Amino acid sequence: MANRDECKKKVYVNGDVYTLPLRMKPPSKMPKEALAFFREKGRIGGRMRAANLSASERSEQARKAVQVRWAKRAEEAKQMKGKK
Repeated sequence: MANRDECKKKVYVNGDVYTLPLRMKPPSKMPKEALAFFREKGRIGGRMRAANLSASERSEQARKAVQVRWAKRAEEAKQMKGKK
C-alpha cells in the first residue's frame, strides 16, 4: 500500500504542473502522461480506502453499486422499448 504522501506527488509535463486533486484542466485537454499518473494514483487511493472499510461496509457499498447498475439497465430497456 502507498502512503498518503506518495499520492500527493506532482507531475511535470511540458512545463505544466499537475497535482492531486486536479482542478486545473479538464481531462480531455491533459497530456496522456498526466492522465496515466492520476489514474494510477486513483487506484492506490481506492485500495487504501477499501482497506480501511469493514467487511459489512464494503458489502453495503457493493450492494448499492449493484442497485444503481440494475436501475440504469432497466431505464435503458424502458427507453429502447419506447423507441420501437
